[in-house]
Amino acid sequence: MWWSILALADPVADRCVESGSLDAAGHADLVVLRRRSFAEPDAVLVDAERFADRWPDCPAGWMLAAAIERARAREDEALAHLDRAAGVAPDWPEVARAHAAAHARSGDPSHLAQAYALAPDDAELEVLRILSLPVSERADPWRALIQRHPDDSTAVRAALEGLVEAGHPLEARELGLLAVDQNGDGALAEVVAGLRSPYEPPPPPRERRPAEYRVLEDGTTEIVVYSPGRAREALTSRLAEIGYGHAEPIRGGTRYHSDTPVRPYVDILDDGTVHVQESGAVSLAGPPPPGIKLGNTGARLWGPILSVSEVISARKLRPDRVRVMEEIWLEVTEWRQAMTRQTFAGALGEALPDRLQALWDDGEPFYGEERLETPAARRAALLAHWATRACTDEGDAAAAIVARFLLLEVDASETPLLAEEIARAEAEAACGRTLRDAPPR
Repeated sequence: MWWSILALADPVADRCVESGSLDAAGHADLVVLRRRSFAEPDAVLVDAERFADRWPDCPAGWMLAAAIERARAREDEALAHLDRAAGVAPDWPEVARAHAAAHARSGDPSHLAQAYALAPDDAELEVLRILSLPVSERADPWRALIQRHPDDSTAVRAALEGLVEAGHPLEARELGLLAVDQNGDGALAEVVAGLRSPYEPPPPPRERRPAEYRVLEDGTTEIVVYSPGRAREALTSRLAEIGYGHAEPIRGGTRYHSDTPVRPYVDILDDGTVHVQESGAVSLAGPPPPGIKLGNTGARLWGPILSVSEVISARKLRPDRVRVMEEIWLEVTEWRQAMTRQTFAGALGEALPDRLQALWDDGEPFYGEERLETPAARRAALLAHWATRACTDEGDAAAAIVARFLLLEVDASETPLLAEEIARAEAEAACGRTLRDAPPR
């Protein structure tokens, strides 16, 4: 789908205001929801449904929800929201176009005729209508499509590929060369080059980053889940595995005591600090085992269990302390990394959408002081920022927010992304990213 569902949602919202099914305040709420959707798609989905409940005669809320799900490549969910929008306004051209296209892509072309009647100049609906025909009947409609929409490079590309599929590769090549001469589209030129060289090896798969997995002693691979909660659970489980089964709350965290005599306690604080006892009283759960000689001992109540402790020097405790740190270093590292990523993601979700909006609306650059005056310059800056994010979890998170902004905001504007701009950015993008396959979160 080369037009954005959200590009159709904007005129739908305006039509809602004109029809009286949405007031100015509701329209303003919708603008805020759209802006939040770049960084908080899950939360905005919930709010979009509430919006639709509040304004039941306006399909714009369902269109917004469908746009978010479409950007996340969740086609079934997007289709369900478009069904609701079509139920509210079946004869609105924008709703009918999005609804029919989504159904056609899911294998049901029955809605195309009505939508095409409401929007006869829509190139994508024409492409979908042709694709619903038997392959043997598509050649003439593909030729006609190229004549009707010579400047729509995406439609022309679909027609060329269709002619090849229909058994006319030489004709597709000639028509493609003429089209490239006419509009100079870079992505179209790549398609024509592919007609000349029908086989191109697939791009190499993106390598995993070392921090994402580890190979265990038995040769199996363990995937590291970078969730602070799960990472904390993994750390707690690891402590239990090495004999630290007794926990007690302390200020700012939890203290873990060993089931084995004369071992240092481990403090796990909620801010990510981990402290292994250096010296002092080492607690022993229950009475000391036979043969254990205690030094300066004392008794205290530890929960319901009577326990004793031994005051031990730093020198004597050091070997056990080092051993404990070595046994938990991986889980501690993963937990701290997860907390760092969570903090980064929160800051990113708050700051980056504002910077993206300021660049697109007002031309405020990411770097330097020279204002970007034209839509083309602003699109180039946004695409460059997306393409240059690092091959890390943090870089992926930033790239995903920028991609959603490009798909939901820029593509919905009067000056959307051009095919050649997308092709150029994807060719330069780190890690083999593609804009249309942006991470969902």
